[in-house]
Amino acid sequence: MRSRVYCAVGCFLLAVILLFVCIPITITKTYPVTYAVTTTKDIKKGEKFVYENIKFTEIGNKNMPNILVTDINDVLGRFASVDIVKDDILLSSKISQVPFINGKEAELLPKGNETVITMVKILEGSEITELLTGDIIKMNGYDDGLVDIPALNFVRVISVVKTKDDVSIITVSVNEKQKEFLKKHNKDTFYVSIISRNNEELANNLLQQQEEYFKE
Repeated sequence: MRSRVYCAVGCFLLAVILLFVCIPITITKTYPVTYAVTTTKDIKKGEKFVYENIKFTEIGNKNMPNILVTDINDVLGRFASVDIVKDDILLSSKISQVPFINGKEAELLPKGNETVITMVKILEGSEITELLTGDIIKMNGYDDGLVDIPALNFVRVISVVKTKDDVSIITVSVNEKQKEFLKKHNKDTFYVSIISRNNEELANNLLQQQEEYFKE
């Protein structure tokens, strides 16, 4: 009688192990999953991607296109290039790096440049206390005082994602070397001053000066 009880208990435990351990592992191996960025609401063409309208979602990894967006930082501050429905899986082809003006992408991104997300704080005492799309800013590091970064003397703001406690999350237009630097320092907060606003002639001259730095 006792042996039957032991046998029944053993069979029960084996069934539990199969149900909650072995089968999920087998399913995972058979049907691999990945995480992708999806939408939490309908998004109209030209609307900005912010924390409130995107999220990470676990999806099946079978036959996923290589333009699948898997990093939320590659979406924040960018713009929908088409109308997107709720729970849609984001692909890079649905994302514009720049805002839209009169239904067309704004000409804010020079050929070869792309956008990178970063955290900034406007220097105390600045006359302008809010960043806007198109601003040309000077980005400084901070280590017991401001640190000059020649590679980031003149950078264009593309979008402002969020501002909290004087720290703004923004996207900026950068070349490859600037991108590498900002990716390396993606947890740092840069201290910025606004150099030019609403003056495209000056802005273009400043950006040209910045590009000359990389040719030296």
